[in-house]
Amino acid sequence: MSRKTLSVLTFAGWLSWLGWLVLIGGWAAAIAVFFIVGDQTCATVEVPLGAEINVCQDSAAEASILLVLVGFGGTVSALFLWTFRYLLRLLHQIEVNTGSGNPESER
Repeated sequence: MSRKTLSVLTFAGWLSWLGWLVLIGGWAAAIAVFFIVGDQTCATVEVPLGAEINVCQDSAAEASILLVLVGFGGTVSALFLWTFRYLLRLLHQIEVNTGSGNPESER
């Protein structure tokens, strides 16, 4: 029975693509949230004196804050993934240069 192993460099390559996916997906979600939340709702309200007033509420400020928070959340997450990729590649290079992954070097 053969067992396939995942190399460090292959996993690091996947982290790169995952980082791009998180970055682009995070900002796409942020833009979607901006358009879903940021709208203006209006209603007609009757006051006790017999008049009707048109009252509107704008939620553009909340939508802008959510745009920034969700977008930068995706950016920071992608930066963590790329940093992890860099550290994996660096540790692999140290292992290759020192020969610590080779069982024959310990004899």
